[in-house]
Amino acid sequence: LNDGAGGSSGRLAGMVGRRDLDAAAREEILLILRGSGSLEYAYGRARVYVDRARSLLGGFPESPGRRALFRFADLVLERER
Repeated sequence: LNDGAGGSSGRLAGMVGRRDLDAAAREEILLILRGSGSLEYAYGRARVYVDRARSLLGGFPESPGRRALFRFADLVLERER
C-alpha cells in the first residue's frame, strides 16, 4: 500500500483487525485498497501463483484429486473481488 499525502495506510492500519467494524468502515477499507491499486496487485500475484500451481499439477496423472485441485485454483481467482 503506497501512502501518498493522504495518510491512508495509517487509517487502514487502525481499522484492520478490529472486530467491531460497521458497514461504513468496511466500505472505507475497500475504497482505500481499490484506490491504492492494492487489490489489483494482489489479484496479479494470485494469478502468478495459480498459474504456477496449475503448471505443477500438469505433471501429475489425471485423477479426481487433480481435477479438484484445478477447480480450486480457478475458484481462488473467481471469488468476488
